[in-house]
Amino acid sequence: MKRRNFFNWVGAGFLATSLPVVLAACQAQDETATDAATNASDTADAGADTPEPVDTTPRTDGFSAIGRVAELDSAGFVANKTLSAAVIRDPANPEAVLGVNSLCTHQGCTVEWDGESAFVCPCHSSKFAPDGSVTAGPAETPLPVLEAKIEEDLVLVKAS
Repeated sequence: MKRRNFFNWVGAGFLATSLPVVLAACQAQDETATDAATNASDTADAGADTPEPVDTTPRTDGFSAIGRVAELDSAGFVANKTLSAAVIRDPANPEAVLGVNSLCTHQGCTVEWDGESAFVCPCHSSKFAPDGSVTAGPAETPLPVLEAKIEEDLVLVKAS
């Protein structure tokens, strides 16, 4: 066998064995598996004393549970990526809650609560006030406000 043919076969073998890895990396994740993993991690973050996961199935009144009050109080916010919702305590009235659509109006990244005073987009650093209004760009449109409330030990949001 000639040297050139040998290296051609080795190269072809390398490409053939790499192809499945490349294809797997380029495929979109299964939505159901991702959502289940997200909900499981959201529940795990609530603490070891949480007896069972929160049922996020929409109720007849349109509200869905996105977390527990204990999680809201310990983390400062609760969020659900599937519902694109985030809820915090109202800084002006700690007995009330504020809910916003958690997708940044600039390019659709999921905003995160900074723990103090703003929702921040991790993609381009847009900042939003607790009521969803833009405090720093590049986003120009406020986050849509969602109806949110507390019932018993659950934080509920009405996604529109």
